[in-house]
Amino acid sequence: MLSAILSALSVVLIFLSSMTFLDLTLVMIASFAIVFAVIELNSKYPLLIYSVTSVLSLLIVPNRSTALFYVMIFGYYPMMKAVFERMHYIVAWVHKLSTFNTSVILMIVLSKYVLHLDDIGIEYDIIVLLLANITFVLYDFLITRLTILYFVKLRTRFKIGNYFED
Repeated sequence: MLSAILSALSVVLIFLSSMTFLDLTLVMIASFAIVFAVIELNSKYPLLIYSVTSVLSLLIVPNRSTALFYVMIFGYYPMMKAVFERMHYIVAWVHKLSTFNTSVILMIVLSKYVLHLDDIGIEYDIIVLLLANITFVLYDFLITRLTILYFVKLRTRFKIGNYFED
């Protein structure tokens, strides 16, 4: 039930992102449903939420580029972050940045040459890739800080963890 609610919330945020100027911001916020699922739910639920949200957003969101950003970058990253952060921090950052850069280049190629989307908004350029990496590092930092805030303040204050235990 909770995974369906998180999926629906993510689809609504991605849908709204296609209609506002806050397109990447709302897609990043939609990915926090995956962060919550990684923290609180069983290991299969984040992948389920990502899959459902990806399929639904590709089907119903009018602007395919925002759905593509979720599918190719921001949707699966919270699950990968949980895996990468078990490693040494230098190795983790190498994996994080290489995964991100591979996803961005794959998204550009896929959107341009396979899906023929003209409104993706990014081109393969070193400056764009550098700015995207800076944004990604800030996004990773934001996920870390919000996760700490959730564990320290919200989860203990509202006893959220008690609701999701088996």
